[in-house]
Amino acid sequence: MKVIHDLKYVRDGEVVLYKKSPNRFWQCRFKLPNAKWHRCSTKHTNFDYAVKTATERYDESRFLHKYNLPLQSKRFQHVAELAIKDMQRELEAGIGKSVYHTYISSIRTHLTPYFAKKTIDKITVLDLRNFKANQLQKFNRPLKTSTLTNYNASLNRIFDTAIAKGWMSKSQVPPLSNKGVKGERRPAFSVDEWIIIMRALRTWQSMGQKTVTRNMRELLRDYVLILANTGMRYGTESQNIKWKHISWLNHKDGSRYLMIAVDGKTGRRELIARHNVLVYLKRIQSRFADLNSMTFDALLEAKLDVHVFRLRNGLQTNNLNQSFEQFLKYVGLLKDKFGDNRTLYSLRHTYATMTLMRGQVGIHDLARQMGTSVVMIERHYSHLNSAMKAKSFS
Repeated sequence: MKVIHDLKYVRDGEVVLYKKSPNRFWQCRFKLPNAKWHRCSTKHTNFDYAVKTATERYDESRFLHKYNLPLQSKRFQHVAELAIKDMQRELEAGIGKSVYHTYISSIRTHLTPYFAKKTIDKITVLDLRNFKANQLQKFNRPLKTSTLTNYNASLNRIFDTAIAKGWMSKSQVPPLSNKGVKGERRPAFSVDEWIIIMRALRTWQSMGQKTVTRNMRELLRDYVLILANTGMRYGTESQNIKWKHISWLNHKDGSRYLMIAVDGKTGRRELIARHNVLVYLKRIQSRFADLNSMTFDALLEAKLDVHVFRLRNGLQTNNLNQSFEQFLKYVGLLKDKFGDNRTLYSLRHTYATMTLMRGQVGIHDLARQMGTSVVMIERHYSHLNSAMKAKSFS
């Protein structure tokens, strides 16, 4: 019989660590806003390491829950077999379509052998293109439109099963096309890719052999995090921000929000930063003795005519985009799911994507926040807006 002992509470009691005899590893549990408990093993016997793993898992789970994304997923083969069983049950009950026999054959003969070990929510457009190339090589002739249509219909059955089981979200389904058209979506980062970036930036900044490299990387870390949490354009719009451009917006209920005035290609505007931007700005402040001698509120009240994004020597740099490219190569995220290169500008599109995924901001308000037109938002992100409203139309 397993016995729970050594209960420890961290994060103000939100995360519970404990041991369960005879297992020697620390276990953890926490409750998300949906009131469901989540449990996992930290895989550590050392308590400090266990705390780090548990809190990271807690933060990631809250992040995924916030954007209505699955906390776990399954391999393609597992989901495919469930989809096949569903179609077989419908056929046996006399309510299935005859084409289901073709779908089942396509899944078992072609799709599963190729995608078997791939996690269902990680399949990208590039994976689908590679699959088609594999089929072309296998049959040594162009694929018929009817064949591609059957593949797509079979994949949709599998993706629908994964969505119904909570193993992926609609926004994670790659677009299926017989013609392989890219569309007008711009390179961005998915939620799981963004988690990888946030984690890797912490360690990558300390890996530089030279001081100048480490200083560049620590600035890049905060620059990337601030861009992704404000939606501002990289380059002149963000590089020209000075401490005098940042202020508090106070509400009658006592809450307050960081407001940043920027000059972009559509003119001057004031945007609202997400709350975690405060952490990143304070971290930048701490690198400079003259700024760190003040409280953060005093710093903003001083209205200093000093650039925010500077290296420790006080100088600005034009090499952040190149440094970000090196980082993306390091973490293997330079290419997006369409095969296009991502840059610092992709953080702006990531901001737009995640904001729309939350479903709390309309495209008109998002356009004003980002200093762009409603037409541009609709052109590049309407697929997300439609996906989130799907339930209203069904």
